[in-house]
Parts: sequence; C-alpha cells; structure tokens
Amino acid sequence: MSESLLDTSYETELRLLILLRAVDSAVTCEYLAALDTLTVNAKTLGVGDRNLNGDHRFAAGELEHRLSLVNDALKDLALRGLVAYKPEKSGTYILTRDGRRTANAMTTAYSKQLAVMVQTALKQLGDKSEECLFNFITEQAVVGGDL
Repeated sequence: MSESLLDTSYETELRLLILLRAVDSAVTCEYLAALDTLTVNAKTLGVGDRNLNGDHRFAAGELEHRLSLVNDALKDLALRGLVAYKPEKSGTYILTRDGRRTANAMTTAYSKQLAVMVQTALKQLGDKSEECLFNFITEQAVVGGDL
C-alpha cells in the first residue's frame, strides 16, 4: 500500500507558506487553521466557487483536525526557519525571509490556484476574527449561511 501526502503535516506546511504570504502579517495558529479550512473548502463553505481538493459533505467538520495539522506544521516550519513565532504578539506566526522566498518559488498549478483562492477568501472575510471564522465554519456544518 502506498502512502499519501494528502492530509498530512507536510501538505499543510506547503499551504501555510502560501497562506502566510497572502495574509502578510502575524496571525495565530487558530486563524490559519480557519483560513486553511475556508480556502480548501471554499465552495462547500460558501466563500468561493470551487473546493481545492474536491467536493465532500464534511468540510465544516474538518476544523478540529486541521487545527492539529496546522499546529504541527507551524512547529516544523519554525524549526526550519521558514516562519517565526512571536510570543509577545499573542502567539502569532509570520513568514521569515526564507519562508517568503520558498513561498514565492512555489509555481505549480495547485499552488497558483491556492494563491488565487486565498485572496478571494481574504477579500470576502475582511478583518473577521478567528472566533468569527470558527463560528461561521461550525454553522456551515449545520445550516449554511453568510459571513
């Protein structure tokens, strides 16, 4: 049986580099987990016209698992010097120069599509707090709705 990189910390690390480049400011692990969930499942969660990794009914239910993946991925990225942890700023993360260089070097069709989708999500989300994003995602699991 072959192993897959899908739904792993490594896959999440690659997406986080692109998400952090798009956000371009220090953000929390929780915010990144919510943004990642909304971006990958944009159509299902009502913030875009397609889902990056295909359609499924349980997109809103991924948040807790994605939070764990994002936490692990951020630790790995910090150890490799691609993100910096800022404990003095409420425990936030930001891209380092090497992280930005790595994100800019990602030129596959998937990474380009992700970059477009995260920009679309960010425009729609505005400056919503992570709590608002978590609540919105959770509500989508039940009834659907608008931000």
